Amino acid sequence: MCQYRYKPIGKPCHKMTFLGQGYRLLRVSYLNFSSTKKHNSNLSYFSNNASLSSLAQPISTTVKLLLLFFLFSIPLLSYAANKPTLIVNKSVQQSSISMGALRTIFGMRLRSWNDGTTIRVIVLPDNHPLHSSFSKRVLGMFPHQLRWAWDRLVYSGTGQAPIQVSTEEQMLHILQTTAGAIGYLETVPKDDNIHPLEIR
Repeated sequence: MCQYRYKPIGKPCHKMTFLGQGYRLLRVSYLNFSSTKKHNSNLSYFSNNASLSSLAQPISTTVKLLLLFFLFSIPLLSYAANKPTLIVNKSVQQSSISMGALRTIFGMRLRSWNDGTTIRVIVLPDNHPLHSSFSKRVLGMFPHQLRWAWDRLVYSGTGQAPIQVSTEEQMLHILQTTAGAIGYLETVPKDDNIHPLEIR
């Protein structure tokens, strides 16, 4: 009889040969099945990731574009809403003014209106948002450029600085009560003592 626990020295036992071949076939089949399953799972993983990334890419791009749109549109909306209006006292008879004459007035180089009334220029502090908006958007200048022009007139003794107030309420009060006054407001109240001045 064949001894199963020990490999025979001579011709192998038929039963051992059959069992060994069956074991090898089962092992090879298992290894092939495992490798095929792993390969298919890898392909499925990469295909799923590829499909997700292909979907995520246009979505993320759209989100970025929307964020950029809102980030830029909000300042533009506030920029358009806060444009100051040029205001004068009711004693000023004219209804419009040229940009050149307006810059000359706020540069403190034009001192009287057409009818001879003294011009009283009213401004807010240099760091006030409304003053900055008026300087840049209406006059096309920076606040420090206006300040430099005023200081040069004062130091040289050839002119004076405008009347500076702290708040828009003070600006409105002086415009209402001072003949020849000119200034700017964010919103124009209904008042017979003042009227807007159009820039032509």
